[in-house]
Amino acid sequence: LNLEQTWWNQSVTEELTIDGKLYFWTQPGYSRGGLHFSNDGLFYNASRLGNLIYDPDMKVGDVTTANGGNKLTYRETGITIDTPAGVFEDCSVFVFEGNSHGLTYCETAFCPNVGIVYQKVIWGNTKIWKLESYTVQGGTGLLPFAVGNKWCYTTDSQEGMLYEIENFFEITAATEDSATVKANCFCHLKAYDESSWHGQ
Repeated sequence: LNLEQTWWNQSVTEELTIDGKLYFWTQPGYSRGGLHFSNDGLFYNASRLGNLIYDPDMKVGDVTTANGGNKLTYRETGITIDTPAGVFEDCSVFVFEGNSHGLTYCETAFCPNVGIVYQKVIWGNTKIWKLESYTVQGGTGLLPFAVGNKWCYTTDSQEGMLYEIENFFEITAATEDSATVKANCFCHLKAYDESSWHGQ
């Protein structure tokens, strides 16, 4: 049975820089009303170690631990990531391992002056997100913030999922130390899987 059906889920988040470290700070209404788990939220996924997205003082190989053994590792830098939006060089990869509300693994690749270009999340199933399109009008660093900056991500792998999903993020306000991010998730249900929870 094929079904043509779509959903939109919208939320707003805030990112905050404290002592040079970037944090996912507030999430009013985040992921409310969505059909899917909040592992569709790339910014949130990358902040599972005490809300820390990254610490620019970390060097490759450095590990930060918190919350009963959860850890964030700066795994590598200078790598090339191939995405639908293009090939990105000199990327840095941070990896979360542990357990944060069911999310056990998150691998995020940042490209300087572009932002997140790739993310692999394990939360029961596995999802791989790749950058599909983007607009960067200003800002610098691994995650540049300026009003009008936009990123769109699509899934490369969805174990057992019969959906096409796109995630859209846009900076709607920014200062030197903080940014407000509007997030939209677009889901297209292609078919029912009667053996799955969603299909029931």
